[in-house]
Amino acid sequence: MEFERPNGMQGPMVYSTFQIKSKHSDEVEEFLIQDLTENYFDEAVNIIVENHAKCAVFHQAAKTLLSESGIRRVNEMYLNVFKEKISLVCLKMDTMEIVAVNALTYRDSEATNDANLNLIRDTVAFLNNEFNVMDHYGVHRVISAAGLCVVEKYRNRGIATKMLQARVPLLKCIGIKVTTTIFSTPGAQKAARAAGYEENYSISYDDLGKNFNKMDFSKFSNGFCKVMSLKV
Repeated sequence: MEFERPNGMQGPMVYSTFQIKSKHSDEVEEFLIQDLTENYFDEAVNIIVENHAKCAVFHQAAKTLLSESGIRRVNEMYLNVFKEKISLVCLKMDTMEIVAVNALTYRDSEATNDANLNLIRDTVAFLNNEFNVMDHYGVHRVISAAGLCVVEKYRNRGIATKMLQARVPLLKCIGIKVTTTIFSTPGAQKAARAAGYEENYSISYDDLGKNFNKMDFSKFSNGFCKVMSLKV
């Protein structure tokens, strides 16, 4: 069943506003988090590929971005996610420039004609089968994530945590009770804990690689992948 927003809540909705002291002065900078609207789609695709996909554990392990065709398909994947119209964007208020993007989806990934993207899809499906979020929380639909990134010059200022917290008013707005994400790095897991997400399932990349030997997790052999969720 296709997802539709409730009447009167077609967006863009603003879910959070906050202030952070500038890195370079005593000036306070103001930000907002809102629905990612169509006029930002192309820019947001470029930002999430550059600031998330190129360094993301699963994309590196599956080698999705080593060819022009792979880059094109990853770009198309994110654009299709954004077209679901539930993704979030953080904007700097004075310039309305993109500061952070959270690609959100209510759909399960579908098989593609790209073998590397299918590796990610199959790995995510395995993790979701290891811990069934919907059964655990007693719901029939969840919002999951295809990536969260903060533009480099705005990192280490708590914005990732703000983005994760902004899912709470989003969920309340659209009538869904649970959001879940596979957090693949210690930094992302720390931000999720700070935002109130609970850990559901954890597996080392060594063990995950035993199940998916075509995924190259060798650079992450000491790390852990965690399924973490939040119920509102």
